[in-house]
Amino acid sequence: MVQADIDKLIEQMPGHVLAKDFHRLKNLLSKAKNNPQRLSQALDALGKSQSACQLRASALPEIELEADLPISQQAEKISTTIQNNQVTIIAGETGSGKTTQIPKICLQAGLGRTGQIACTQPRRIAAKSVAQRVADEINNPLGQAIGYQVRFDEKYSQNGYVRFMTDGILLQQTLRDKWLTDYDTIIIDEAHERSLNIDFLLGFIKQLIAKRKDLKVVITSATIDTEKFSKHFDGAPIINVSGRSFPVTAHYRPLDEHNLELNQGIIRAIDEIYAHSGVGDVLVFLPGEREINEAADQLKRKHLPNTEILKLYARLTAADQMKIFKPGDKRRVILTTNVAETSLTVPRIHYVIDSGLARISRYSSRSKIQGLQIEDIAQDSANQRMGRCGRIADGHCYRLYSEQDFDSRPEHTDAEIMRTSLASVILQTHVLSLGHLTDFPFIDQPDYKMVNDGYQLLIELQALDEGQQLTQIGRMMAHLPIDVQLGRILIMANDLGCLKDILVIVSGLSLQDPRERPLEWSQAADKAHQKYIHEKSDFMSLLNLWQQLNKKRNQLKNKGFKQWCRENFISIKRYMEWKDVNRQLTSLVSQQKMRITDSISDPEANYQQLHKALLSGFISHIGMHQSDREYLGTRNKKFMIFPGSGLYGRAPKWILAGQIVHTSQVFARMVAELQAEWINEMGQHLIKKTHYDPFWSKKKGTVMGYQRSVLLGMILNEKQAFHYGPKDPAGSRKLFISQGLVEQQMHTRLGFYHHNAKLIASIQAEEDRHRKKDLLIDPNKLYDLYDAVIPANIYSEPQLKKWVEKHGDEKLRFSDEDLYLRKTPVDRAKLFPETITIRKLTLNLSYEFQPGTDADGVTAHIALPWLNALNANDFEYLVPGLLPEKIEMLIKGLAKNIRRGLFPIKEYAEIISDELDHAQAFYPQLVKRVFKKNGLQTQVEDWQSTELADHLKFRFVVYDNNKQVLKSGRDFNALLDDFSQQANRSFQKTASKSNKINGATDWVFGELNQQVQLDNGLLAFQAVVDQENAVGLRLFENQHQAELKHIQGIKRLLKIKYPKIIKQAQKVNISLKAEMAWNALESGLKLNDELIDALLEKQIAAHPWVGMQKEFDQLADQLSRKLYKETYDWAQKLAPVIEQWYTLWQQVEAKYDLLTEASYEDMQYQLDYLIYADCLHHIRLTDLEHYHRFLKGLSMRLESALHSPPKEAEKLKELNAVSQPFYQHCDLVDEFTEAHQDFLMLLEELRVSLFAQSLGTKQKVSVKRLKQAFKEL
Repeated sequence: MVQADIDKLIEQMPGHVLAKDFHRLKNLLSKAKNNPQRLSQALDALGKSQSACQLRASALPEIELEADLPISQQAEKISTTIQNNQVTIIAGETGSGKTTQIPKICLQAGLGRTGQIACTQPRRIAAKSVAQRVADEINNPLGQAIGYQVRFDEKYSQNGYVRFMTDGILLQQTLRDKWLTDYDTIIIDEAHERSLNIDFLLGFIKQLIAKRKDLKVVITSATIDTEKFSKHFDGAPIINVSGRSFPVTAHYRPLDEHNLELNQGIIRAIDEIYAHSGVGDVLVFLPGEREINEAADQLKRKHLPNTEILKLYARLTAADQMKIFKPGDKRRVILTTNVAETSLTVPRIHYVIDSGLARISRYSSRSKIQGLQIEDIAQDSANQRMGRCGRIADGHCYRLYSEQDFDSRPEHTDAEIMRTSLASVILQTHVLSLGHLTDFPFIDQPDYKMVNDGYQLLIELQALDEGQQLTQIGRMMAHLPIDVQLGRILIMANDLGCLKDILVIVSGLSLQDPRERPLEWSQAADKAHQKYIHEKSDFMSLLNLWQQLNKKRNQLKNKGFKQWCRENFISIKRYMEWKDVNRQLTSLVSQQKMRITDSISDPEANYQQLHKALLSGFISHIGMHQSDREYLGTRNKKFMIFPGSGLYGRAPKWILAGQIVHTSQVFARMVAELQAEWINEMGQHLIKKTHYDPFWSKKKGTVMGYQRSVLLGMILNEKQAFHYGPKDPAGSRKLFISQGLVEQQMHTRLGFYHHNAKLIASIQAEEDRHRKKDLLIDPNKLYDLYDAVIPANIYSEPQLKKWVEKHGDEKLRFSDEDLYLRKTPVDRAKLFPETITIRKLTLNLSYEFQPGTDADGVTAHIALPWLNALNANDFEYLVPGLLPEKIEMLIKGLAKNIRRGLFPIKEYAEIISDELDHAQAFYPQLVKRVFKKNGLQTQVEDWQSTELADHLKFRFVVYDNNKQVLKSGRDFNALLDDFSQQANRSFQKTASKSNKINGATDWVFGELNQQVQLDNGLLAFQAVVDQENAVGLRLFENQHQAELKHIQGIKRLLKIKYPKIIKQAQKVNISLKAEMAWNALESGLKLNDELIDALLEKQIAAHPWVGMQKEFDQLADQLSRKLYKETYDWAQKLAPVIEQWYTLWQQVEAKYDLLTEASYEDMQYQLDYLIYADCLHHIRLTDLEHYHRFLKGLSMRLESALHSPPKEAEKLKELNAVSQPFYQHCDLVDEFTEAHQDFLMLLEELRVSLFAQSLGTKQKVSVKRLKQAFKEL
């Protein structure tokens, strides 16, 4: 066979060999031209393909068209056109029969012999139902000659003739075979829907037919812009087929003419329909589920005669949807979305009411959100809706908008490619090597922004790299027939080892939720679904549902399981579909060599892995809580958690959403709580980091800085510290030297650092003492010293440490000569000492030269226990180095006439400074010295009136035993006021540490000295102290406090060791009336016991200080002899007084209403200060002798006050001049002393002289005398 014969044979092959064999056979024959041995092989293969083709032709079942369908009338024309043209466009109206008959026409035209006929449908249900219908029409079992293939479900034969499929399936097959050699004919049905897949297929087919001249293409649609499609396919012929059997009249009833709301317009149209005819169902098109529910409520209230109101929308349960297709006896009003425009044919429709609205899925390139917004429909959609009636009788379409509005609307709905994300299409073009999407032959070229967004999404998913080149991840994603984001999730789950659970979640996300929520049972459904809810994640809720369903499926038989599903509001049909999709996906990922492993046992770790995988696909769907219920997402999106979510009502800081949609608001659906670190990990390829504000970190020993992390315009971390050194080594080195070394901001054990720091500190201390910053080199020169030694690549303490370990630090140890500018005076230690000694107590001093700050000058550090041992005058002499300057400033503050006599001031101040005696008061000495030298008369106040600079006054820091600073300041007396009592307690606790005794019940103290000297030179006073059931030993800082404590301690020890002495005294009887009167005071002790206790204290106080066993025993012997008699003597005088006091107190209370408030109050004061709970400890026996007279005087005054109030008021005014100040003073003092008792007796004598002169006084008294006595008090 010559080459020309082979070429002729190749030319004759189309139509006679299988399409899938054509290219292989062509190559075999071409290679056989110069190789006779190969020719026989090629001819043998050619023969087999021809035989297979003839076999297909002979096995073709008998084809008959449905004669009653309009398209059958033009079958011959259609067949001829298809045979004579590679592309044919058929515009068939609704009801023309194009979907079922055109595949059969193609078979009659001789197609389907060299390959199958692919017929695409936009929906799975349509592909399956049409396949069944055509198979039935040719009397052939489904799956043989006629089959279908949809996602996760298929029923067809490789030897079949027609395969119905979704457009997505055909698109997926292009990845396996970009020539589509399984088919000799491709029918694109319902092309008017212009879905993303349809538009991509039309563009792909345009390129394919140029390479496959044998391929026939038929494009069918109910309504289509035929000229646009014809132009796209280079003038392809157009055939129009009518479909409507009965005329349809359009009625325009615009709402705005009568200012009607939508539901009012629907009711008006229904009223008109019902008035027109009593038969025929009504189909009402509304934009969404919410509008359907509102309209249904309105119509049910209207109670239309013999009418049922039905709903139809995608989320409706399968059972409720099926009601639409089983009409009963009643007339029906069916409320539907645009789902009934083309996908479903609703029976028995005579009337259509068109709202002119629909929810259109539209992608916003600005917000990157796929939203469902209510929009006006286009003319083609309006005509599709009108075409739903007129199939069985004359139809009427009521449009709730004007004819002018209809005419002004666009002819066609925007193709999906113009309003949706293009990521999947872009991925296909890259896998098929079709070039950039902007170069692809779409019918309508998509907006550049949307193309760019599609590329951006694929980069986010790592399907493309930054150069928009396909990655291995992208290639794997392209072979997964699901949304690109879900595909990415599966791949990541495979890497993380959680693919099994993710397959369940992804398969669930790709379908309608199996949980049903009928409106009339919404609360019951919510309650039933509550048990599946995971508090942190809707994805986990889906997983919980899956596990429960599988568990119940295994436990129950078919009937029981169906019943359980109904009771729990679960769609068994959707569950089975979920299982099927999961099975198909599982098989698919297994084919991709992915590992399906069980989840890990740790719930927290499993949660983390699952949501990391989900993040990989939904990385742009993260949100950070802002306020109330609002979240901020990537690219400045703001949204809320959808009310149906299990997280609704909670506000986690970070969330992930499976979907962000724009309906009435922007909602996040399928939500889960996240950790910020997961976002950083999974989004690291998208996070843009900017670095700023480098700073030296003393803690880390290196230069740190801050970085701002931004993910797709969303700030993840505004200010995160990080190691800045590698970003800017040179700048970091400067900070390291200047702040770490020069400013000594390091925690390090490096020897040179501490050597230099110690030397610098000593020089700075000298500067502070001298109050001149002229000894230490400046920081720039110190920087130069370090800069000259430290290598250029070192910018941190760890690096320097390694360098020092290798090279040593001798060059970094600076000397005095390196750091000193000049030498300092030799006597600096004397002028500015580090300590000061006051009465043998040594205080540490520190110096600061920081003018204007609190710490400027010299500071004395005082431990709290020793505070009371010091006074303000102790610090007036400052330190020798500052005293001349202080005196100089004091002289300058004197009056000019005095100051003139003290020139030259500086030299004069130095002379006086040398002559002062530091043991004497400071200011009085200045007065004496100036008078002695110059004869100038000054007063202490003249000197004290000058306001000194802070550094010429001591600063004091008081700290506790834990070295914690309590307070600081320059006013010593103010510190005393604040801490005197606390210091007293601290002194006792601190001083007693070495001399403390506890729990003694006998004299175990040896020989006690009343006064002892502490190790620091301070004096302390010893006392035996009362410990209730025992005694102890303590030290106190002042003698009076110690003596009071000692009396109580000795009293307690006497009661413990010599109880018989007390019991003997307790035998003294006091009148019952006096005891009852005493009980009114609620002292806690009986009168006799209180008296004995007071007499014990008086005896101990009168006895010489008890400091040894012998003295204690002598005191006990004395009490044994005297206490009983003394108790008896006191009791004889005390009892009548107590009784008289109580009687008088009752009389004053009884006359309360008759007395002025001032008189009553003063009488109460008098009674309260004469007899009170511990008065016996202060009353002397000599005082008690006068109490009868004092109380008698009060009795006389009471009578007088009742008869002559003005006279009482006059005398009371005179009395108050001294009594009120005394009472106020007593309220403020801690101790009522003997001096207070003396004044009280004087005050009582004054009362007698004023109110009861006839009783006489024991001494001369007057207001003037008492005022003087109060001053002395």
